[in-house]
Amino acid sequence: MLSGSKEFLNVDLLKKAGITGTMHLFAVSGLHIGFFYLLLGLLIKPFSNFLITVVTIKLVCCFTYLFFINFPESGIRAFLMITVYEISKIAIGRQKGITVFCITCMLILILFPSVIYSLSCQLSFTVVLFILFVIRDYSIPNKILKKITLYPLITLAASTGSALLVFDYFNYFSFMSFTANLLIIPFVSIYYTLNIFHFFILLIFNCNFFHAFHELFFLFIYKVIDYCSLLETFFPIQNEYQSDINNGVHIVIFITLLLSFMIRFAWRIRFY
Repeated sequence: MLSGSKEFLNVDLLKKAGITGTMHLFAVSGLHIGFFYLLLGLLIKPFSNFLITVVTIKLVCCFTYLFFINFPESGIRAFLMITVYEISKIAIGRQKGITVFCITCMLILILFPSVIYSLSCQLSFTVVLFILFVIRDYSIPNKILKKITLYPLITLAASTGSALLVFDYFNYFSFMSFTANLLIIPFVSIYYTLNIFHFFILLIFNCNFFHAFHELFFLFIYKVIDYCSLLETFFPIQNEYQSDINNGVHIVIFITLLLSFMIRFAWRIRFY
C-alpha cells in the first residue's frame, strides 16, 4: 500500500476488490497522499510557528514520496492540490476547496496535458469534485454531529463519483462499493499509518514491532472485501452495456458540474 505494488496480492483479492469498488485502496492515490500529508502535519505540529519551514518540509517529504512511488497521476493531483493550498495559505490566506481544485486542474492541463486521458487521473479529479459538490453548503451547528454525518456523505460522494466512470469504462456497477468503503476507510487510515511506522522501524532497527497489528488490520480489510463481494452476488447479474457517449459529452458534463459552483444550492439539492 505504500508503494502501490500489487506483486504480493493474490488474484482472488484483486478480483474481489474490483467487484466491491475498493481497488483504489491498493494503488497509491490521493487518499494515501492525504494520509501521508496529515501524518506529517501531526508530527511537525509543535513547530507550527515556523510556517515557511514547516510548509517546505511537508512539500519536500510529499515530493520525495511521489518520487519513490514513480509519480502516479492521482498522486500528482493530490501533491499539486496540497502545494496550491499551502502556498496560497502563506501568500493570501486560506482558499476555498473549489478554488484550489480549479487551480490544480489548470496546472495539470498546462504541465501534464496527456494525463487527461488517464482513468486514474479522471477518477481522482471526479471523486474530489463530487466530495466538494456535496460538502460545499453542508452545515450543522453541532460540530460532533457534523463530523459523524459528514463521513458517510463523503464516502457516498466518492463512491458515486468513481462509480460513474467505472461503469463508463468497464460496463459494471458495484452495488457494495459504498458499504465496503464506509467500513474500510477508517481502518485503512490506521493501517496506512502503521505501514509507515512499520517500514521505518524495520529499515532502521530491523524490528517487527508493528507486525502483529499490521497483519490484524489487513485481515479485517480483507474480510470486509470478502463479505461485500459475497453480498454482491445477491444482486441481479448485470448485462454488458455499450455506451455511445463520446469524449465531447464527457467534457461537457465535467465542465457543467464544475461551473455549477457558480450557483448556490442548498446542500440537499446539491447532494441529490
